[in-house]
Amino acid sequence: MLDVLFVTGWTVKIRLHNADSISKRGKPPGVIGASLFIYSGEAGAEPPTKLGAWKFECNTGRTRVDLLFPSTLAPGSKVWIAAFWFNGHKQSGPLSVPVGVHLQGGTVSLAA
Repeated sequence: MLDVLFVTGWTVKIRLHNADSISKRGKPPGVIGASLFIYSGEAGAEPPTKLGAWKFECNTGRTRVDLLFPSTLAPGSKVWIAAFWFNGHKQSGPLSVPVGVHLQGGTVSLAA
């Protein structure tokens, strides 16, 4: 349901898709959007099991989303991303399997 496409600095580009069909593009039938959640806990920590520990990031109707993490996180920090679909009646589906990714952070300098 959630794939990391790439990481650049503190930006993580993800793709949301129908869990029943990985090759199928778009949202599942009846779905109008997704709620995205992030977690950046202690180094090496596993993702929380309770939704209340996650930070709500945004709602989106798109299937490709850029998530910008705070530049105060150290380069190499592991962050977690999870999402759930919702329909037009604002009913939500189950939380996705959390996906962990390491932020690159920093900048690239060219040598003189």
